[in-house]
Amino acid sequence: DRNEGENHLHGGIRGFDKALWQIASQGSDRVSFRLTSPAGDMGFPGALTALCSYRVEGLRLWIEMEATTTAPTMVNLAHHSYFNLGGPGAGDVLDHQLQLAATHYLPVDAAKLSTGAVLPVQGTAFDFTALRPIGERMPGPDGFDHCFCLAASLEPVAGVLLRHCATLCHPSNGRRLRIWTDQVGVQLYIAAHFDGSVPGKDGGRYGRFAGVALETQAFPDSPNRPQFPNTRLNPGEVYRHVMLADFIPL
Repeated sequence: DRNEGENHLHGGIRGFDKALWQIASQGSDRVSFRLTSPAGDMGFPGALTALCSYRVEGLRLWIEMEATTTAPTMVNLAHHSYFNLGGPGAGDVLDHQLQLAATHYLPVDAAKLSTGAVLPVQGTAFDFTALRPIGERMPGPDGFDHCFCLAASLEPVAGVLLRHCATLCHPSNGRRLRIWTDQVGVQLYIAAHFDGSVPGKDGGRYGRFAGVALETQAFPDSPNRPQFPNTRLNPGEVYRHVMLADFIPL
């Protein structure tokens, strides 16, 4: 499906974010949703059954995604929440301090498609190897919408093998969020398209740069880039993706 000019974005015009998921199971601290995407949906071969589970464990939010298919297909699911540690009505996130466990990133062309290159972040606006304000240096007026290649090794975190992805801090209230994942990349996006028309909490509106998305995932455009890690899922295999949002108390 072509839903962004000639390109395919977020699963197509009827991507999974627009689908009605069914509750598969639920409890006092967890819920799982199931979705079946029929063969040919948005141009993808195979019937895909996806499961997305959310679990709260103290100050930790676990997000786990699984999928199976009836025919070889491509799968790269991502969680697309926006975070603003200032709270509702706090304005933009350009003053938030961010650190990414990434020494390389994927440059994009004018259509925001990966060029296929993998470049070092050192000495560029993409260098978040140490905590710094998001808005301190940006590659252009729209800020960041780029994938970063995670460099940290997998390590046990609460019994699951994950790698450190990101640390996000609010400069004045001290709130801190850490992201862990088993994926190879994270897409950093700072909501440049918000224009004040998006309804928010307490009757507010979300303006430009009102939140930061840290989307753990495989590399974008992987089906067309043989040098990138493979995103093909075959029948009999299970796609798995774990993301942990770890909130550190004040």
